[in-house]
Amino acid sequence: MKRIILLVNLFLFTTSLFAFDGEREGIVIGGGVGYGPVARNSIDGFSSTKVSSSGTAFNLLAGYGYNNNTLFLVMHDGIISKTHTTVSAEESVYQGFTGLGVCFYFDEVGSSFLLTSGIGVQHFSKLESTDSKHELGLGYLIGCGYEFREHFQLYASLSNGQTKTTFEWEHTQLMITLTIIGY
Repeated sequence: MKRIILLVNLFLFTTSLFAFDGEREGIVIGGGVGYGPVARNSIDGFSSTKVSSSGTAFNLLAGYGYNNNTLFLVMHDGIISKTHTTVSAEESVYQGFTGLGVCFYFDEVGSSFLLTSGIGVQHFSKLESTDSKHELGLGYLIGCGYEFREHFQLYASLSNGQTKTTFEWEHTQLMITLTIIGY
């Protein structure tokens, strides 16, 4: 048992030595803020329920850089917006995507285009009320961006998914963020 604990500690120590050395290999964490021009919601099959708004966008990510070009990540992208429907007054809502994904950089650190994709869950909630809780549903994300300087990238993502109350809801988010990523 002592040998297993020693091996685990040795692995964690050597992995952390390679983190945050300016290379994309090893542990990576990051986050960003920006603008979400599209936060769309509708009840599946009822086009008259379609509501679209915009708001503040943010993203968080953590994962492991397999090499200098490929990152495996846990990602969270979300938009906080004000929305209203024909049956409800203006209210603050939060919607977004959380899941596992991969990010691929095409060039060296500091000047590279990038692509991301992920699969996970879609979430939606009203911030000022707990009466209409949506169940999580399947979601996906695709994104692209440009790392214009080491640790800084302009990033855009499109995510889509469904949640469920009494009805099936369809959600779409488009967001653009300035993301800082530590590697």
